Amino acid sequence: MWRPAPRSSAIIHLYRLLHPSSSYSSTLITSFPELHLISSIRFRPPFFSWFRSLASVPSSTEPSDLARTISVELSKLSSSSDSSTLLDLPRHFSLHFSDIRFNTPFLHEVLNISPSAGRTVIDFFRWLVRNRGFTPNDTSLSHLINYLGRRKDFKAVHEMLLEFRHGVGMETITAALDRLVRSGRASQAVHFFDCMEPDYGLKRNLPVLTFLVSSLCCHGFTGHAERLIKRLADTIFPTEQICYTLIRGYCDELKLDDARRLMGEIIRGGFDLTTPAYNSIIDCICRLCRKKDPSDCNQRRKSFFLRWNQSGFHEMGNLLHTYL
Repeated sequence: MWRPAPRSSAIIHLYRLLHPSSSYSSTLITSFPELHLISSIRFRPPFFSWFRSLASVPSSTEPSDLARTISVELSKLSSSSDSSTLLDLPRHFSLHFSDIRFNTPFLHEVLNISPSAGRTVIDFFRWLVRNRGFTPNDTSLSHLINYLGRRKDFKAVHEMLLEFRHGVGMETITAALDRLVRSGRASQAVHFFDCMEPDYGLKRNLPVLTFLVSSLCCHGFTGHAERLIKRLADTIFPTEQICYTLIRGYCDELKLDDARRLMGEIIRGGFDLTTPAYNSIIDCICRLCRKKDPSDCNQRRKSFFLRWNQSGFHEMGNLLHTYL
């Protein structure tokens, strides 16, 4: 269970800075002269490092001439109104590119410069596997899924995952989840996670769940993430990092009441929340102060700090990096 720790003098200094005219603060300065030692601290905005998306990032270098040539050919085949032309893609590439050795980085380069190729890249990928001995591994499939996800062609994503399911791994699954969430399909992303095992033979696990929760919270779907975590709590018990991510998600959406409610539930559940969770709450309160009536928000902030002090939170020193 969560156990209160001894009070820290840092919260006393923090309270004094927020309420310099308070009689309580003058009394504390008399009792704790060492508070003067940290009076020169400058508050800085918190930096929260979000789980980085696995979406394909264009290379900073110019693509090769060969990659450009293949991209042009794919675009021509895709724009052709003659359906027989698309059916001739294997013969066309076997005739003109049979002497080229393809690998995963080169495939990634071609996909990044071929936004207009559409579903032609699927036939191109199949040609690589069937005619060029290309092995569809987790990384190469993730590049293909990212490409199709950018086009919001999730039917094709599903078909590719089924066809090449033996090569699907963590990178591919997280790419599909990320693209669903980024396109605003939070419910579909949750359904995708639920159907991983029956559809693709992959068990739901903590790393994938952690990624999905982070992606949902990052894009404004914290409510979906919280309901998912509660539903799976008996199967996949949430980690402390997931709890921090949920609280931070609500705070970034400026849903302070939901963040505080969830924090209370997590603490009662036995987690000992520390600096990251409280940093998020402080940041949310201060952003609300800028948007709403400052006098009202100041009272809410004061009340929160007083309850905080009574809880005996012992890592308040780290919170002095938060911009107030």
